[in-house]
Formats: sequence, C-alpha cells, structure tokens
Amino acid sequence: AHESCGKCYPCQIGTQRQAEILHRIQHGHGQPVDIDTLLELATVMTDTSICGLGQAAGWAVTDAIKRWPELLGSMNDER
Repeated sequence: AHESCGKCYPCQIGTQRQAEILHRIQHGHGQPVDIDTLLELATVMTDTSICGLGQAAGWAVTDAIKRWPELLGSMNDER
C-alpha cells in the first residue's frame, strides 16, 4: 500500500483496502464478505490500474485465496 505512486485510485486505494481487510482477517475479525471483496478489488486493480504495480498488486491475494483457502479458516466455509 505504501509503494503506490498515488497517480491512480485503483492501486492507491485498492492496496490500502486489501491491507486493511487482511489485517482484520489476521486478527480474527474477518467477515465472510471479505473474501469476495478481496477478489473484486484484485480484479478492478488489474483491469484499471495505470502501471504494472497496480495491475499485479492483487495477484498474490487472489492466488492465496485460491491455493490455500484454509488460511482464511471458517470464513471460507461461510461463502
């Protein structure tokens, strides 16, 4: 979130929002809607960011959700 140049909102706000959601999940306060929100943010960032950083910033989160759903615990079961 801190590496964004700030020239486009999808990257600037998207990475901040992803970090906030992941922090909440990490501390046990995640909500079932968070998974869908993370996936949607990643798609918007990929499709609308100006540079490669913003376009690729959501890929790690998307891949983690798809490859290791157990990391999200019971939230993934509630989707």
